Amino acid sequence: MTTENTETIETLQKREIPSFSPANLSVVITNLPDKVTITQIGNFCKKAGVLAVHPNTGDDLILYNSRAHKATVTFSYPEGANHAISMLSGEHFIENHPVTVERAKREPFDFSEWKSAMRKQRKFHSYLGDHTEELSTAEQKRLKVMVLRKVFTPQELIKDPELYGQIIKDWTEIGEKFGKVTLVKPIEAHPEGVVIVRFDSQQAAALAIGELDDAEYRGKRVTSELWDGTDLSYRESEADIEKRIEQYEKYIDGVSEKMENEEKMENEEKNEK
Repeated sequence: MTTENTETIETLQKREIPSFSPANLSVVITNLPDKVTITQIGNFCKKAGVLAVHPNTGDDLILYNSRAHKATVTFSYPEGANHAISMLSGEHFIENHPVTVERAKREPFDFSEWKSAMRKQRKFHSYLGDHTEELSTAEQKRLKVMVLRKVFTPQELIKDPELYGQIIKDWTEIGEKFGKVTLVKPIEAHPEGVVIVRFDSQQAAALAIGELDDAEYRGKRVTSELWDGTDLSYRESEADIEKRIEQYEKYIDGVSEKMENEEKMENEEKNEK
């Protein structure tokens, strides 16, 4: 990056950092190696939690100063910033290159200007508003729920009756890496292959969402997101039900035919002997 571009970023930072309240969402990472990208910084920080995004562009809120080898990174939750400080400070960004992570002295953006837009985004919640405002019971429960998509297809569940239980087992084990899992529920007929994973804490859910988005499972890339409170149950139409029954009957017929053929071949082999 040229000096001119760096100065432009620094000028932007100065303009966008008035004296806001002390930071509880943002951290500063120092001692970054040369020629790192914002994507690399984002991936490194997502180990600690979900990153905040700009309500207009959708970009991760990362301000990177290449000349100073530092970046200011903003999380969606205070817990994300706390985890970044405790987990990532001293971690090696690349081999033999540890970084330091500290709490920012102030937030890099005036979130009050974005409050309305941010509420519409799934990865933000009322911590971006008045921090003295207590969350409702329903909101506290919502922040513990991760929604996975593209985990399976309804056809796969038909063809493999044991897959439903395997999904529950697998995602319980995967989720337990981040905290206690209290529920794993595949929505069987959902065309997007939705699985609900509920944790016993908001911190565990935030960590899991940040780490598992775009993870690979059974040859598929799954997405993870915070539950937005909408009903995820899927009610099949009459046509959907009939189609599923038809597919299941075809599957059973195929299995029966295969077994009959195998039995016939075994009998023929016995007769030849």
